[in-house]
Amino acid sequence: MSGFDNILAKINADSIAAGEQKIASAEAKAALIREEGEEKASILFDARIKRAKYDADVIEAKGRSAAALYSKRVILQEKIAIIDEVIVEVRSKICALPANEYFSFIESFVITHSQDTPGVLTLSKRDFDRLPSGFMDKLNATRSSPLTISTQFGDFDAGCIVTYGEISYNGTVDALISEKKDQLRDMINRKLFDEK
Repeated sequence: MSGFDNILAKINADSIAAGEQKIASAEAKAALIREEGEEKASILFDARIKRAKYDADVIEAKGRSAAALYSKRVILQEKIAIIDEVIVEVRSKICALPANEYFSFIESFVITHSQDTPGVLTLSKRDFDRLPSGFMDKLNATRSSPLTISTQFGDFDAGCIVTYGEISYNGTVDALISEKKDQLRDMINRKLFDEK
């Protein structure tokens, strides 16, 4: 082999060695980049999983809260409906009281709202027709000024209206229930739903 061939062989061998070294270096760098990429991907994956779990927990908590609120709202609506049914039943029972109890109720209202001036008691047609004898005498015995019965019947089912000049006291069952509705609701709520 000539010197020139030796030089070419040497250059070829050095080139192959340099190429193999560059390939090995490139493969090492690629492995390092791959490792770093896998590490970053793993960190990113873990972060996304944690975020997804957090988001799921938030959604679940919101869902539970919304369900609890909805449940409370439905229960409250049912309680109000039951209370309103009881109030309607109370109204019916007052209207259906025996005459002696019913007119005691009216007497109590009139006495509570009595004034020292002449007054007018307005009743419904139904109540006027079943007015106990001596009722007005009994009422007037407790007053210093006379109370008369109106010749006009009231446009209501039960109760009465007492008028003293320009001042009227509405003792109809509907007015009394409306006036006391919140108190009645509170009282019925305590009796029916009191949680001990």
